[in-house]
Amino acid sequence: MATMLYDDDSSHLTYFPNQEQTFVSGTEFLGGSATSLTVGQDAPTLSVNFSGTYVTLFGLFFPSESVIVTIDGKGQSLAGLRFMKTNDIVYPFYQSPTLPDTTHILTIAINATSSTQNPGLVNTIVDYVTVTAGESTSLVGERLIVDESDPSVIFEGNWTQDTDPALSGSNGSLRYAYANTTHQTSSNGASATIPFNGLYSDGKSTCQHYRLLQYVL
Repeated sequence: MATMLYDDDSSHLTYFPNQEQTFVSGTEFLGGSATSLTVGQDAPTLSVNFSGTYVTLFGLFFPSESVIVTIDGKGQSLAGLRFMKTNDIVYPFYQSPTLPDTTHILTIAINATSSTQNPGLVNTIVDYVTVTAGESTSLVGERLIVDESDPSVIFEGNWTQDTDPALSGSNGSLRYAYANTTHQTSSNGASATIPFNGLYSDGKSTCQHYRLLQYVL
């Protein structure tokens, strides 16, 4: 199934309260930046509006005594919530259960009582969100992500797959590689190609098996 990608500034994401929303920068973040939610007089809340069967949030989530996770207004188990254990590592901090193939709203909120006890504390840094599309999920206008381990990616030449998920970011910080693997090469002539069916980037012309990406050393 296709996987949709929402960056932290996507219209699919809503932050509350707005005055507690700030931006942080670094090469460890997708697009070089992420959104930071800081505890203030109101409890910080993140909502994700999406269509699909599975959602994953990437960033940093700091421990809190009272976290409320709801999907479509129903309380969820915190089993899918992963608190930060090591400083400066971007990782998948929430993974939902499998959901019906329809529209959903995911909300993660910090209890107001506990948040006001620690004003100024950065609670959550949101980097990006991925959503697994279902059979009936519309992909029109959506940004898709293809992992390098996907069978559609064609590697030619001498490549090795690295299963160490930790990658270096700015100022010595770290992030996890998407899906925990990368491909590496230093061989001349090695190439990676992604064929696809769809639209050119100008949004007007159609093509089949157009080489969206071909990187040759």
